[in-house]
Amino acid sequence: MVRRIKQGLPSMSRRGQYGYDPAVLRSDPPTINEEEARWVRWMFARRLEGWGGLRIAQGLDDRGVRTARGGRWSVGSVHSILANPLYRGAVNWGGHVNEKSRVPAIVDADTWHRAQQPLVRAYRRNPRALTGLARCALCGGRMAYFSPPRRNDTFLRCGRYAATGGRQCESNGMMAGPVEEEVLRVVRKVLYDPTQYAHYVEPLDNNAGMRASLESNLARIQAAAERWARAYEQGAIGLAEFRERREGLDGQVETITGELAALEVRARRRAAAEERLGGLGALLDDLDDCTPAEMNAFLRLIVERVVCRKGETPDVLLL
Repeated sequence: MVRRIKQGLPSMSRRGQYGYDPAVLRSDPPTINEEEARWVRWMFARRLEGWGGLRIAQGLDDRGVRTARGGRWSVGSVHSILANPLYRGAVNWGGHVNEKSRVPAIVDADTWHRAQQPLVRAYRRNPRALTGLARCALCGGRMAYFSPPRRNDTFLRCGRYAATGGRQCESNGMMAGPVEEEVLRVVRKVLYDPTQYAHYVEPLDNNAGMRASLESNLARIQAAAERWARAYEQGAIGLAEFRERREGLDGQVETITGELAALEVRARRRAAAEERLGGLGALLDDLDDCTPAEMNAFLRLIVERVVCRKGETPDVLLL
Protein backbone atom coordinates (compact mmCIF):
# COMPACT_ATOMS: atom_id res chain seq x y z
CA MET A 1 0.00 0.00 0.00
CA VAL A 2 2.82 2.42 0.83
CA ARG A 3 4.42 1.63 -2.51
CA ARG A 4 1.15 2.41 -4.32
CA ILE A 5 0.87 5.74 -2.52
CA LYS A 6 4.45 6.65 -3.50
CA GLN A 7 3.57 5.75 -7.10
CA GLY A 8 0.61 8.13 -6.92
CA LEU A 9 -2.00 5.36 -6.96
CA PRO A 10 -4.91 4.87 -4.53
CA SER A 11 -5.87 1.66 -2.77
CA MET A 12 -7.68 -0.85 -4.96
CA SER A 13 -11.35 -1.56 -4.26
CA ARG A 14 -13.86 -3.88 -5.79
CA ARG A 15 -16.28 -1.18 -6.98
CA GLY A 16 -13.97 1.82 -7.05
CA GLN A 17 -14.47 5.11 -5.25
CA TYR A 18 -17.70 6.96 -6.04
CA GLY A 19 -17.03 9.32 -8.94
CA TYR A 20 -14.36 7.08 -10.44
CA ASP A 21 -14.26 3.94 -12.55
CA PRO A 22 -11.71 1.41 -11.27
CA ALA A 23 -8.65 0.77 -13.42
CA VAL A 24 -8.42 -2.47 -15.38
CA LEU A 25 -4.81 -3.00 -14.29
CA ARG A 26 -3.51 -2.41 -10.79
CA SER A 27 -0.70 -0.31 -12.23
CA ASP A 28 -3.14 2.21 -13.76
CA PRO A 29 -4.98 5.03 -11.96
CA PRO A 30 -8.80 5.14 -11.87
CA THR A 31 -10.62 7.29 -14.40
CA ILE A 32 -13.38 9.80 -13.76
CA ASN A 33 -16.97 8.59 -14.10
CA GLU A 34 -18.59 11.79 -15.35
CA GLU A 35 -22.13 10.80 -14.37
CA GLU A 36 -21.10 10.26 -10.74
CA ALA A 37 -18.51 13.06 -10.74
CA ARG A 38 -21.14 15.69 -11.43
CA TRP A 39 -22.90 14.68 -8.22
CA VAL A 40 -19.61 14.83 -6.32
CA ARG A 41 -19.20 18.42 -7.56
CA TRP A 42 -22.83 19.06 -6.63
CA MET A 43 -22.13 17.88 -3.05
CA PHE A 44 -19.12 20.17 -2.69
CA ALA A 45 -21.06 23.11 -4.14
CA ARG A 46 -23.95 22.57 -1.71
CA ARG A 47 -21.53 22.28 1.19
CA LEU A 48 -19.97 25.62 0.34
CA GLU A 49 -23.50 27.06 0.34
CA GLY A 50 -23.86 25.93 3.96
CA TRP A 51 -25.83 22.72 3.49
CA GLY A 52 -25.37 20.08 6.18
CA GLY A 53 -24.61 16.44 5.49
CA LEU A 54 -28.19 15.35 6.19
CA ARG A 55 -29.66 17.94 3.82
CA ILE A 56 -27.22 16.90 1.09
CA ALA A 57 -28.11 13.22 1.60
CA GLN A 58 -31.83 14.02 1.36
CA GLY A 59 -31.22 16.15 -1.74
CA LEU A 60 -29.44 13.26 -3.47
CA ASP A 61 -32.21 10.80 -2.53
CA ASP A 62 -34.88 13.21 -3.75
CA ARG A 63 -33.10 13.46 -7.10
CA GLY A 64 -32.93 9.68 -7.47
CA VAL A 65 -29.14 9.51 -7.07
CA ARG A 66 -27.84 6.28 -5.55
CA THR A 67 -24.59 5.42 -3.80
CA ALA A 68 -21.89 3.24 -5.40
CA ARG A 69 -23.66 0.22 -3.90
CA GLY A 70 -27.04 1.32 -5.19
CA GLY A 71 -28.40 2.35 -1.79
CA ARG A 72 -29.71 5.52 -0.19
CA TRP A 73 -27.41 8.25 1.05
CA SER A 74 -26.61 8.86 4.70
CA VAL A 75 -24.79 11.63 6.54
CA GLY A 76 -21.79 9.31 6.91
CA SER A 77 -21.59 8.47 3.20
CA VAL A 78 -21.79 12.16 2.26
CA HIS A 79 -19.11 13.18 4.77
CA SER A 80 -16.83 10.33 3.65
CA ILE A 81 -16.82 11.86 0.16
CA LEU A 82 -16.46 15.47 1.27
CA ALA A 83 -13.54 14.60 3.55
CA ASN A 84 -11.71 12.32 1.10
CA PRO A 85 -8.59 14.04 -0.37
CA LEU A 86 -8.82 11.74 -3.39
CA TYR A 87 -11.32 14.18 -4.94
CA ARG A 88 -8.67 16.92 -5.03
CA GLY A 89 -6.21 14.48 -6.63
CA ALA A 90 -4.31 13.34 -3.52
CA VAL A 91 -3.90 9.74 -2.34
CA ASN A 92 -3.29 8.64 1.23
CA TRP A 93 -3.18 5.52 3.35
CA GLY A 94 -2.05 4.96 6.93
CA GLY A 95 -0.62 8.47 7.29
CA HIS A 96 1.26 8.32 3.97
CA VAL A 97 0.09 11.10 1.64
CA ASN A 98 1.01 11.92 -1.96
CA GLU A 99 -0.42 15.25 -3.10
CA LYS A 100 0.92 14.76 -6.63
CA SER A 101 -0.89 11.56 -7.49
CA ARG A 102 -1.84 10.11 -10.85
CA VAL A 103 -5.54 10.29 -9.95
CA PRO A 104 -7.43 13.03 -11.83
CA ALA A 105 -9.05 15.56 -9.50
CA ILE A 106 -12.82 16.06 -9.56
CA VAL A 107 -12.73 19.33 -7.59
CA ASP A 108 -9.91 21.84 -7.21
CA ALA A 109 -7.85 21.95 -4.02
CA ASP A 110 -9.28 25.30 -2.90
CA THR A 111 -12.85 24.01 -3.12
CA TRP A 112 -11.93 20.87 -1.20
CA HIS A 113 -10.19 22.76 1.61
CA ARG A 114 -13.00 25.31 1.96
CA ALA A 115 -15.51 22.47 2.23
CA GLN A 116 -13.70 21.05 5.26
CA GLN A 117 -14.38 23.98 7.63
CA PRO A 118 -18.18 23.70 7.70
CA LEU A 119 -17.84 19.97 8.40
CA VAL A 120 -16.25 20.83 11.73
CA ARG A 121 -18.54 23.70 12.66
CA ALA A 122 -21.88 22.33 11.54
CA TYR A 123 -22.93 20.21 14.52
CA ARG A 124 -20.74 21.88 17.17
CA ARG A 125 -22.30 25.33 16.93
CA ASN A 126 -24.35 24.88 20.12
CA PRO A 127 -23.31 21.47 21.48
CA ARG A 128 -25.07 19.71 24.34
CA ALA A 129 -23.31 17.26 26.66
CA LEU A 130 -23.61 14.26 24.31
CA THR A 131 -23.67 16.04 20.95
CA GLY A 132 -21.71 13.92 18.46
CA LEU A 133 -21.22 11.13 21.02
CA ALA A 134 -24.66 9.50 21.33
CA ARG A 135 -25.32 6.86 18.68
CA CYS A 136 -28.41 4.88 17.71
CA ALA A 137 -27.99 1.19 18.51
CA LEU A 138 -30.19 0.24 15.53
CA CYS A 139 -28.50 2.10 12.65
CA GLY A 140 -25.32 3.59 14.14
CA GLY A 141 -26.40 7.14 13.27
CA ARG A 142 -26.15 10.12 15.60
CA MET A 143 -28.79 10.68 18.26
CA ALA A 144 -30.06 14.27 18.28
CA TYR A 145 -31.44 16.29 21.17
CA PHE A 146 -35.18 16.98 20.87
CA SER A 147 -37.65 18.88 23.06
CA PRO A 148 -41.32 18.15 22.19
CA PRO A 149 -43.67 21.16 22.02
CA ARG A 150 -45.38 22.13 25.28
CA ARG A 151 -43.14 19.80 27.30
CA ASN A 152 -40.15 20.49 29.50
CA ASP A 153 -38.50 17.13 28.85
CA THR A 154 -35.51 16.73 26.54
CA PHE A 155 -34.98 13.52 24.61
CA LEU A 156 -32.29 11.90 22.52
CA ARG A 157 -33.74 10.37 19.37
CA CYS A 158 -32.32 8.81 16.21
CA GLY A 159 -31.50 11.71 13.91
CA ARG A 160 -31.80 9.56 10.81
CA TYR A 161 -35.30 8.39 11.74
CA ALA A 162 -36.43 11.94 12.54
CA ALA A 163 -34.92 13.51 9.42
CA THR A 164 -36.42 10.97 7.02
CA GLY A 165 -39.87 10.91 8.58
CA GLY A 166 -39.47 7.28 9.61
CA ARG A 167 -38.28 6.08 6.19
CA GLN A 168 -34.92 5.04 7.65
CA CYS A 169 -34.23 3.23 10.94
CA GLU A 170 -36.92 2.91 13.66
CA SER A 171 -38.32 5.05 16.43
CA ASN A 172 -35.54 4.99 19.01
CA GLY A 173 -35.64 7.66 21.71
CA MET A 174 -34.59 8.06 25.33
CA MET A 175 -34.83 10.82 27.91
CA ALA A 176 -31.57 12.75 27.73
CA GLY A 177 -31.14 13.30 31.48
CA PRO A 178 -30.76 9.62 32.52
CA VAL A 179 -28.39 8.97 29.59
CA GLU A 180 -26.16 11.86 30.59
CA GLU A 181 -26.21 10.69 34.23
CA GLU A 182 -25.12 7.18 33.18
CA VAL A 183 -22.27 8.55 31.09
CA LEU A 184 -21.04 10.72 33.97
CA ARG A 185 -21.34 7.78 36.36
CA VAL A 186 -19.03 5.70 34.16
CA VAL A 187 -16.60 8.59 33.63
CA ARG A 188 -16.38 9.31 37.37
CA LYS A 189 -15.92 5.62 38.12
CA VAL A 190 -13.02 5.32 35.71
CA LEU A 191 -11.32 8.53 36.78
CA TYR A 192 -11.56 7.63 40.46
CA ASP A 193 -10.26 4.12 39.71
CA PRO A 194 -8.30 3.89 36.40
CA THR A 195 -8.13 0.10 36.76
CA GLN A 196 -11.81 0.10 35.65
CA TYR A 197 -10.88 1.65 32.30
CA ALA A 198 -10.46 -1.68 30.53
CA HIS A 199 -14.11 -2.60 31.25
CA TYR A 200 -15.45 0.24 29.12
CA VAL A 201 -13.33 0.05 25.99
CA GLU A 202 -13.62 -2.20 22.99
CA PRO A 203 -11.23 -5.13 23.46
CA LEU A 204 -7.88 -5.10 21.72
CA ASP A 205 -7.09 -8.72 22.54
CA ASN A 206 -3.90 -9.99 20.95
CA ASN A 207 -3.47 -6.79 18.99
CA ALA A 208 0.04 -7.69 17.78
CA GLY A 209 -1.00 -11.20 16.74
CA MET A 210 -4.06 -9.91 14.91
CA ARG A 211 -1.97 -7.32 13.06
CA ALA A 212 0.62 -9.92 12.04
CA SER A 213 -2.10 -12.24 10.77
CA LEU A 214 -3.79 -9.46 8.77
CA GLU A 215 -0.51 -8.30 7.25
CA SER A 216 0.38 -11.89 6.29
CA ASN A 217 -2.99 -12.36 4.59
CA LEU A 218 -2.62 -9.00 2.82
CA ALA A 219 0.79 -9.95 1.43
CA ARG A 220 -0.57 -13.29 0.22
CA ILE A 221 -3.55 -11.68 -1.50
CA GLN A 222 -1.43 -8.97 -3.14
CA ALA A 223 0.98 -11.62 -4.46
CA ALA A 224 -1.96 -13.51 -5.94
CA ALA A 225 -3.28 -10.30 -7.53
CA GLU A 226 0.08 -9.66 -9.16
CA ARG A 227 0.15 -13.20 -10.55
CA TRP A 228 -3.28 -12.76 -12.13
CA ALA A 229 -2.23 -9.39 -13.57
CA ARG A 230 0.84 -10.96 -15.18
CA ALA A 231 -1.29 -13.81 -16.52
CA TYR A 232 -3.64 -11.30 -18.15
CA GLU A 233 -0.80 -9.22 -19.60
CA GLN A 234 0.75 -12.37 -21.05
CA GLY A 235 -2.56 -13.46 -22.59
CA ALA A 236 -2.98 -16.56 -20.42
CA ILE A 237 -6.46 -15.45 -19.27
CA GLY A 238 -9.13 -13.23 -20.77
CA LEU A 239 -10.35 -9.87 -19.55
CA ALA A 240 -13.60 -11.27 -18.07
CA GLU A 241 -11.77 -13.85 -15.97
CA PHE A 242 -9.16 -11.32 -14.90
CA ARG A 243 -11.83 -8.87 -13.74
CA GLU A 244 -13.66 -11.60 -11.84
CA ARG A 245 -10.46 -12.71 -10.09
CA ARG A 246 -9.43 -9.14 -9.35
CA GLU A 247 -12.80 -8.17 -7.87
CA GLY A 248 -12.63 -11.06 -5.43
CA LEU A 249 -9.08 -10.24 -4.34
CA ASP A 250 -9.71 -6.50 -4.19
CA GLY A 251 -12.66 -7.08 -1.90
CA GLN A 252 -10.42 -9.01 0.48
CA VAL A 253 -7.70 -6.32 0.31
CA GLU A 254 -10.27 -3.61 1.05
CA THR A 255 -11.52 -5.50 4.10
CA ILE A 256 -8.06 -6.25 5.49
CA THR A 257 -6.68 -2.73 4.97
CA GLY A 258 -9.75 -1.36 6.71
CA GLU A 259 -9.19 -3.66 9.67
CA LEU A 260 -5.51 -2.70 9.85
CA ALA A 261 -6.34 0.99 9.78
CA ALA A 262 -8.97 0.49 12.49
CA LEU A 263 -6.45 -1.32 14.68
CA GLU A 264 -3.96 1.51 14.30
CA VAL A 265 -6.51 4.22 15.07
CA ARG A 266 -7.86 2.40 18.10
CA ALA A 267 -4.37 1.73 19.45
CA ARG A 268 -3.36 5.40 19.11
CA ARG A 269 -6.56 6.68 20.67
CA ARG A 270 -6.31 4.13 23.48
CA ALA A 271 -2.75 5.18 24.31
CA ALA A 272 -3.66 8.88 24.27
CA ALA A 273 -6.70 8.32 26.48
CA GLU A 274 -4.70 6.30 29.02
CA GLU A 275 -2.16 9.13 29.27
CA ARG A 276 -4.97 11.63 29.92
CA LEU A 277 -6.70 9.68 32.70
CA GLY A 278 -4.48 10.98 35.49
CA GLY A 279 -4.83 14.61 34.53
CA LEU A 280 -8.60 14.45 34.02
CA GLY A 281 -9.21 13.32 37.59
CA ALA A 282 -8.50 16.84 38.84
CA LEU A 283 -11.51 18.12 36.86
CA LEU A 284 -14.11 15.91 38.57
CA ASP A 285 -15.03 18.48 41.20
CA ASP A 286 -15.81 21.06 38.52
CA LEU A 287 -18.11 18.90 36.37
CA ASP A 288 -21.32 20.03 38.08
CA ASP A 289 -20.56 23.66 37.20
CA CYS A 290 -19.80 23.01 33.51
CA THR A 291 -21.93 24.44 30.74
CA PRO A 292 -23.28 21.90 28.20
CA ALA A 293 -20.58 22.95 25.71
CA GLU A 294 -17.83 22.56 28.33
CA MET A 295 -19.22 19.18 29.36
CA ASN A 296 -19.21 18.07 25.72
CA ALA A 297 -15.58 19.15 25.32
CA PHE A 298 -14.64 17.27 28.50
CA LEU A 299 -16.44 14.06 27.52
CA ARG A 300 -14.77 14.04 24.11
CA LEU A 301 -11.44 13.62 25.87
CA ILE A 302 -12.40 10.18 27.16
CA VAL A 303 -15.70 8.97 25.62
CA GLU A 304 -15.73 7.40 22.16
CA ARG A 305 -19.49 6.89 21.84
CA VAL A 306 -22.64 6.22 23.82
CA VAL A 307 -24.86 3.56 22.24
CA CYS A 308 -28.54 4.13 22.99
CA ARG A 309 -31.46 1.73 22.65
CA LYS A 310 -34.95 2.60 23.80
CA GLY A 311 -35.81 1.01 27.15
CA GLU A 312 -32.26 -0.14 27.89
CA THR A 313 -29.29 1.25 29.79
CA PRO A 314 -26.94 2.98 27.31
CA ASP A 315 -23.56 1.39 26.59
CA VAL A 316 -20.69 3.77 27.27
CA LEU A 317 -17.52 3.06 25.28
CA LEU A 318 -14.39 4.97 26.17
CA LEU A 319 -11.52 5.92 23.88
